[in-house]
Amino acid sequence: KGISLNSCAVWNTTGITIAGNTSAGNDSTQLNRPQAIFLDHLRDVLYVADSANKRIQKFSIDPRSSVGETVLSD
Repeated sequence: KGISLNSCAVWNTTGITIAGNTSAGNDSTQLNRPQAIFLDHLRDVLYVADSANKRIQKFSIDPRSSVGETVLSD
């Protein structure tokens, strides 16, 4: 089943990169096959399920920082 969005929903077309870069890897600034995200608006944090690295990475929403922190790994 697909995702349902309100008909009033609007995309921000001037997005910024918060997590990952242009190449796959396992460094704190890299992701490898990210599968899901969760945005914590209260703490301004983005969590990414980084499937190929078997970890959950936490990124600050602050655009000045693209370094992630591993909060769970296999």
